[in-house]
Amino acid sequence: MTAPAVIDTATDLDNTIDDLTGCTWLAGVSQILTGLRQAQDAITRGDLSLDATQSLIAVLAGADGVDIVTAIGQLIAHAAGADTNPVLRTLTREQQKNTQHQGELALFDLAHPSVHQAAANAAAAISHY
Repeated sequence: MTAPAVIDTATDLDNTIDDLTGCTWLAGVSQILTGLRQAQDAITRGDLSLDATQSLIAVLAGADGVDIVTAIGQLIAHAAGADTNPVLRTLTREQQKNTQHQGELALFDLAHPSVHQAAANAAAAISHY
């Protein structure tokens, strides 16, 4: 007779948060991970209304410019610019320019409407009920 299968209830989000806990020494990362976990727990417990679920989806990624994904892109650009991050001024001018450029590309990619469309559609689908 075989032993009963162990059901793994960990989600991809759980695994990602667990992987990122080694980075909680970075400013703000612990609070971000805590917020993600709290939101996940509230969803799983059924604590969110339809309106709150719709709003959460929109705030996370569906508001095209006024959402957390865009804010993360803006923070990346802020961290990658020597004008806004003094520690980068120790790099060569070429390194500074490349770092800033890559940060701007990250912001462009994360702010692109295609990143937000599916979340916007998910939020909109809730309002049809």
